[in-house]
Amino acid sequence: MDGEGEPLERCRNHIESLLNLDGHAGLQETSYPSRSLNFLKRLQGAPQRIDHVAEDPVDPNDRKNPLDEAKVKLRIIVTGAGLGGLATAIALRRRGHEVTVFEKAPELGEVGAGIQVPPNSSRLLLEWGLGPYLKGRAIEPEAIHMRRWQNGEIISLTKLRPDFQKRYGAPYYVIHRVNLQFAMYELALGLGVKVRVNAGVKVYHLESASVELENGEIHDADLVVAADGVKSEARKAVLGGEDQPAVQCGYAAYRAMVDTALTRDEPEVSWLLDVPGQNLWIGKERHVMSYTIAGGKSFNMVLSHPEHSDPSTWNQETVLKDMKHHFEEWDPCLVKLISMIHTTLKWPLLSGKP
Repeated sequence: MDGEGEPLERCRNHIESLLNLDGHAGLQETSYPSRSLNFLKRLQGAPQRIDHVAEDPVDPNDRKNPLDEAKVKLRIIVTGAGLGGLATAIALRRRGHEVTVFEKAPELGEVGAGIQVPPNSSRLLLEWGLGPYLKGRAIEPEAIHMRRWQNGEIISLTKLRPDFQKRYGAPYYVIHRVNLQFAMYELALGLGVKVRVNAGVKVYHLESASVELENGEIHDADLVVAADGVKSEARKAVLGGEDQPAVQCGYAAYRAMVDTALTRDEPEVSWLLDVPGQNLWIGKERHVMSYTIAGGKSFNMVLSHPEHSDPSTWNQETVLKDMKHHFEEWDPCLVKLISMIHTTLKWPLLSGKP
């Protein structure tokens, strides 16, 4: 038992150190019903049993049969066809509910670039039958290499393949957000979910479980699930007309992609293509994550740094210069890779207000 308690104690101490960081609001109660922070409360309190996960692996090519259908079939509206909205629609449709998704954008297309899909997520996606739709889109990296910011020296290595599949029963993927969204969209349509684009919701009628679209159409249902993003209109409606927008957490990230074809003839960086993997350069208050996506055609790059200024004051015309300045004294390999970035966007990192 003593051996099992040591990792937990280290985890508890790490959580405490994060909560005590300058600018962190600490562990707060949410203003809405939520159990999402219960694990932190447990870490701060009673000892917990450490379970070793050993589940049967999930076959990525297996199309699972739907679950037992719900005894009461509902007509459900989901607002927003992002990753959260489509996942909700798929899960509900698999139980036999009639699901319609309304999306404001004229066409599907997630904002952003690459996304990491760890086993706790990939297990669900594969059980839903998404495996065949991920072929040629998702990459299963070999490992995560954590590197020293000055020279790229490896300071930590986490093996992902096949270790994660064996230990957690599902793989660790990286994929372009758009490719993941399209895969989920195709699966949703195949299950019978109705998806309407260019159909933004203007008004949520809480009493009647109905929505009014921007074109004036009114649609009613037994249940409305809002997944309408960081600028949610539903949030305002649920909170009685007073919005509770996301707040800055003191960091921002440059997001960019580099064509891997540009790196093949550059000895300083071409070795990054030898083995599919993630490389994470770590420095004081900054880090850079890079990995291949789009079937190995592009490097996805996320460059995180401190930022407290108002995003409305940011000049997107100077972001390339600003980004390079943040990391100009870093590992020469990374600096070379950054020099190949032609376009980037600076995104504030936001946190939902409790």
